[in-house]
Amino acid sequence: MGETREDRCDLAFSLKEIGAKVVPINILNPIKGTPFEKNEPLSVMEILKTIACFRFILPRQEIMIAGGRTVNLRDAQSLIFMAGASALMVGNYLTTLNQPVEKDLQMLKDLGLDPNWDNHGFSDQEACDCEQEIEATCATS
Repeated sequence: MGETREDRCDLAFSLKEIGAKVVPINILNPIKGTPFEKNEPLSVMEILKTIACFRFILPRQEIMIAGGRTVNLRDAQSLIFMAGASALMVGNYLTTLNQPVEKDLQMLKDLGLDPNWDNHGFSDQEACDCEQEIEATCATS
């Protein structure tokens, strides 16, 4: 929505500060007739870097990719898991359609992932003494 990569990393740090356990990431899908219709969508690589930045800053949180996934990532959707996502929203969204649930389930099966797996065993966010290094990495990636 016009934010910079640094803005997105700052958001991840803010979510870490408040102790968020589940972090949904929505990706802008510019729709005609809305205030953001002329905003340029993020590139596939920028989306994947954003997911990786969130995973780096939030190593124990559930990172769920939601709205805008199918439109913006197209055939690269499966890469969200390699970038650090741990979940994805299936089914239709509030204002747009998603791909059929069966297609998402097949993607998970093809990747060897279990769609029923929800017991990852992570505890709360562990303390990290390397926040300045993380901030520098996110700003230059």
